[in-house]
Amino acid sequence: MAGGRYRPLTDREVERIRVVSLDLLEQVGVARPTDEWRDRDVAGGSWINEAGRLCFSRGLVKDCIAPAEHDFAGCFPTRRLTEKENKR
Repeated sequence: MAGGRYRPLTDREVERIRVVSLDLLEQVGVARPTDEWRDRDVAGGSWINEAGRLCFSRGLVKDCIAPAEHDFAGCFPTRRLTEKENKR
């Protein structure tokens, strides 16, 4: 199998995970955030829901992870590994 072709999830499944993750962060939120985390994020556009959980808008989450998406690819080789390198 050539590198980069293993895809355990379909594009549709990946999109569903993304949508549900955003739903959870926006509608359910995070329980018991530290005071520092809560104060910083509320000042940045998050809110505390009626259950006392810290919630995040979809736009805020997307803005926060956008830079990481570009950096994440840097964790992987950009060239094919030789057979010797691949066995390490």
